[in-house]
Amino acid sequence: GKKTQKDSTPREFKICKIKSFSPTLTVLTLEVPLAYGIKCKDLGAFLMLKWRNWFVPISVLEVKTDYEEQIGHVDLAVNASGPKTVGLLKSAIVGQDIVVKGPFYSGLLGKDRFNPKGQSIIAAKGIAVMPIVNVKESLKYNIREFLLDTSKLTKEFLEEYLSDLNYKEVNFEKDSFEISESLREQYGYALERQDGNPNLFFMLSPYYVKRLLELTYFDAAKVIIPNHSNMCCGEG
Repeated sequence: GKKTQKDSTPREFKICKIKSFSPTLTVLTLEVPLAYGIKCKDLGAFLMLKWRNWFVPISVLEVKTDYEEQIGHVDLAVNASGPKTVGLLKSAIVGQDIVVKGPFYSGLLGKDRFNPKGQSIIAAKGIAVMPIVNVKESLKYNIREFLLDTSKLTKEFLEEYLSDLNYKEVNFEKDSFEISESLREQYGYALERQDGNPNLFFMLSPYYVKRLLELTYFDAAKVIIPNHSNMCCGEG
């Protein structure tokens, strides 16, 4: 509304579980009030976790809610790739509180085009798949194609978070042409059999998003992608 918005108020939540799936992939579980947990279960949701003077953006992986106890548990997948994420994981201790801002909902670009009733076509690689896991309950019965490069995901992680989704394992480095052909074919099939456009998710790094757009000739304005280019360590 062309008015300055108030800064989000930081809150403290207890870390109730830490599980490492690999040297670079760790899942932190926060215990939160029920209403807060429900707010986190949305397409493109992420939290800002404080480490020292930085707020580090971390995508929501999965939310479990307990209506009887009125609490929620928010899983956050942290990829240890730089000083902030490495420092965050080293300082995280089960039973202690961590300062959090959010949730925010701009983790995906183009999510306003998402049709919950439409068929979804997904191409994903590594940790960029996390926003899909968060909304898999609304997706899994209407996925037309799900191509996943699992090279940076462990078997244990796949079994815990993705076992109920029917995905095909692919290799984006070796099979980009075959993947693009499959995506075009499935998109055309879905387009013929539903009203409106199917949902296109490219849950990939900017390099692979650009490569697939070049190979598939899809209109970039119709694809939902991670917000890599505009994301930083603070709000705004």
